[in-house]
Amino acid sequence: MKRLIYITYLGLLALILISCHKENVAPDGALATPTPNEARFGSCFSYHYLTKTGVFQLGNARTDYVLVGFGGNVTLAQQQALLSQYTIFDQIDGDYFSDSGIITIVKLNSNATCQAVANMINNLERKRQVKFAGPVFNDPNGVLAWIGQTNEITVTLKNAAYYPHLQQLARITRTTIVTNLWDDTYLLSADKNSAGNSLQMTSLFNVSPFVALAEPNFLAQSPPLRTGDKPQRKLAKTFLPALAAL
Repeated sequence: MKRLIYITYLGLLALILISCHKENVAPDGALATPTPNEARFGSCFSYHYLTKTGVFQLGNARTDYVLVGFGGNVTLAQQQALLSQYTIFDQIDGDYFSDSGIITIVKLNSNATCQAVANMINNLERKRQVKFAGPVFNDPNGVLAWIGQTNEITVTLKNAAYYPHLQQLARITRTTIVTNLWDDTYLLSADKNSAGNSLQMTSLFNVSPFVALAEPNFLAQSPPLRTGDKPQRKLAKTFLPALAAL
């Protein structure tokens, strides 16, 4: 089993090394036409990532919110103008200040479909003002109002001696080591210029032989305790499969 995992790890690394990464930036003020790949994957694509023990299914994207990471110099007015290009945009619902930057919560209107959400995310990531965009999902454990895919990943090493390996893998995948959270656990970020999004990078790190555990760092919205209460949002540094087993 360990040999199979190591071969998978080497195979994924080889694909990253030989791939030709090309940034496709859409002109300011223009919406790009969805590509054939977007049309194929945008229709109610089911999201998932690899854990140390199997595949964890997140299901389809919800159609009420998306998360966006804007560049640090993009003003609120510019954010509003850019998002207003999309017919499913309703309003900016707020910001969350994370260790890797500001995450903007974007509310969508009732015309949104899962395909429209996927196309919006793909198109946003071609804008030079945007660092990343991600969908939100139903909580697989049925506790939270929703969980959202951010740009963050938590990675726990098997021991401190493997930190140089983490640094090397971060360079190869164009991810960023943001900070040391505790002991041998680190926070990494994956933006549109990385080898993949946070779910894909979580999968890659989980097949790495020097990683004990990798988890997407979801933005979680708690349901209101009482009618009229403002919902609470927090980054969930928790392992969803482990919670489901409780």
